[in-house]
Amino acid sequence: MSAPTPSPSPAAHAELHRLARRLGVDVGDLAVLRDAPVDALRELRVRASDDLDAHGEAGLRRLAALARRLPGPIAAVVAERALGPALCARAAPYMDATAVGNLVPRMSLEFLTGVVLTMETRRIVHLLAVIPDDTLADVSVELERREAWMTIGDITGHLDPGPLRVALAAITDNSVLQALPWIEDEATVTRVADALAPDRAALRRTMSDRTA
Repeated sequence: MSAPTPSPSPAAHAELHRLARRLGVDVGDLAVLRDAPVDALRELRVRASDDLDAHGEAGLRRLAALARRLPGPIAAVVAERALGPALCARAAPYMDATAVGNLVPRMSLEFLTGVVLTMETRRIVHLLAVIPDDTLADVSVELERREAWMTIGDITGHLDPGPLRVALAAITDNSVLQALPWIEDEATVTRVADALAPDRAALRRTMSDRTA
């Protein structure tokens, strides 16, 4: 009788889910990779993401340029009714901060959350800083409602200190803990813990205990 297959480490488990999300497949379809080292999985995810975005880059750049030229209200309508969240997420890295700042407040919360769920966070770090605080808080609450812990972990790992405090203040202690396994490294976990409000000291201690 063969021994049971060991489960991947928490970090490898997270990388497999990120890769599956980016490829648009079920994580079970990647079972052959479950024993791969976490660094190799991360490199594979980054390469796959870059290759996907490189395919059709010219068209994505044209969409980004169109968003810059159109008035914000018109661009928002085109995005929601004609493009969809997945395509908008792929075009986002090619957009400048001004266009995003004009577009995001005019999108419906449901659509914007769909974009956030689909995007490759590391490629839009320059855009996260221009999302208005109230919009960021609303998206954080909606992600919490959908139990999108992986996305919450990814986003909090890339936010600057000010927006990070806004996002954390919008969600519960339990949601922060649910997202904790999806944060990529301990240094980022420490940065997230440091951004918690002073009255969440118990949560900060729990985070420290879980990563010790």
